[in-house]
Amino acid sequence: MTDKEKIKKLKNNIDIITLTATPIPRTLNSALSQIKDLSVMETPPQNRKSIVTRIIKWEKDIINEAIEREIQRGGQIYYVHNEISTMDIEIERLLLLNQDIKVGKIHGQLDPKYIEIEMQKFLNKEYDLLVCTSIIESGLDIQNVNTIIINNSNKFGLSQLHQIRGRVGRTNRQAYAYLVIPEEHKMTKDAEKRLLAIDSVESLGGGLELATHDLEIRGAGEILGEEQSGQIYEIGYAMFTDILNKSIEFLRTGDNKEDIDSIEIEINKSCLITQDYINDILTRLKYYKKISSCKNLNEITYISDELIDIYGPMPEFLENLLHISKLKLTLKDKNIKHIKIVDGIAKIEFKDKDNISVEKIIANMSQYEMKILKNSSIQLSLDNEDTADICQKIENLIKSIF
Repeated sequence: MTDKEKIKKLKNNIDIITLTATPIPRTLNSALSQIKDLSVMETPPQNRKSIVTRIIKWEKDIINEAIEREIQRGGQIYYVHNEISTMDIEIERLLLLNQDIKVGKIHGQLDPKYIEIEMQKFLNKEYDLLVCTSIIESGLDIQNVNTIIINNSNKFGLSQLHQIRGRVGRTNRQAYAYLVIPEEHKMTKDAEKRLLAIDSVESLGGGLELATHDLEIRGAGEILGEEQSGQIYEIGYAMFTDILNKSIEFLRTGDNKEDIDSIEIEINKSCLITQDYINDILTRLKYYKKISSCKNLNEITYISDELIDIYGPMPEFLENLLHISKLKLTLKDKNIKHIKIVDGIAKIEFKDKDNISVEKIIANMSQYEMKILKNSSIQLSLDNEDTADICQKIENLIKSIF
């Protein structure tokens, strides 16, 4: 049981405020979904400067320059190496750069008293550089340390990188963070996304923006379960928020009435708002929500005009999303339950098989290449058409048989 849960058990109507630099995806999603209230503190302490962040490969000239610059201005350095078994090898590599630097070492497997002694030596400036694991990521505020080098930074989570980077720059002195990466082919796609995200957010108070990137990369997690991330890619953000909102409404009102007009459409084409088109993730999430909440075609057209007016001509993936959204609205009262569009074939499943006119379907077979399937559905053959033509062909067929 967490401390927050213990506090809540003391009194049912107690209010709790939690402070965090980067909320985990589940917590952020709870705030965006209005389950929790969210307050953002964006004003930094007076004269505080943003940390200059560089993503580099391990090059001795760059590393040595970073260390010497900090020592020459009377400062100290953190060197984060999260593999205890190779820590001594890493220290030897650093000493080969400069034999004169004084190096200390701490990690979580050392005796707590020894760690305390070593940290005191570091505070007393007996060491120029401290080689350490992620043990330093929270609670440390040593104002003389203003350069941090994070080795194999691709192996850290986004929030963890932000926390570790925040160990420097605690005063008005300019701080530097070097995120050391291996060759590109040794990194996962998610690792590349995390590094691009943290490199793009250098402003003070940028923790919320980083957390939204983390939400997009890892998913929103479980509101009532143990998983703090994940799930979102299984169903998509729009459907996730729709299901969540319905669940919240049910808990508030007790009304579990199904939306009889809801249609599920699957298509093996990318339907999304690309980062190249709208860079800010919060804005992308806002437009996903606006598109999924549209009640008629005029609202879709208004959003389309707004996007073009602000961001310019839309990319194909975003046009696909709007075409699918329009199709769902057009067919919402046509007895359609599910449409799956894959590799030139559209399978259309109906909600009520008794409300299907077989005669009208047969009458349209000469115009459309299709067949009736056993499970109250039809299969429509499609040419290699773009999404707009596919949606129009499906819409014309459905209107002709109802």
